[in-house]
Amino acid sequence: SFKLTVVVRGSRRAQLEETVRSARALGLLGDRVALHLQLSAEAEASALSWVLHDLDWPHGPVTYAKPLLEELVPAAAIADSWYPSSEHSFALLLEEGATLS
Repeated sequence: SFKLTVVVRGSRRAQLEETVRSARALGLLGDRVALHLQLSAEAEASALSWVLHDLDWPHGPVTYAKPLLEELVPAAAIADSWYPSSEHSFALLLEEGATLS
């Protein structure tokens, strides 16, 4: 068995919602898939509110992180937001605004 985590990085509510909506529609065939949102330091207050109160992710647990200071290299923030828990752990790293089909 494997563990998949979808990691989405962003700061704007509309784009985060669209990316999560797109990922939610993936054909996961009942598999449990964790969602981790890596908000940027300048994330809109409405984005954080949406994550805390309105986000719907029926596939598994949801976690989020929001740094106090913006990172110098955005790619490093994405890589730092997830670490494999075993050799059967995988992550799908997405930037806000990405649409999956």
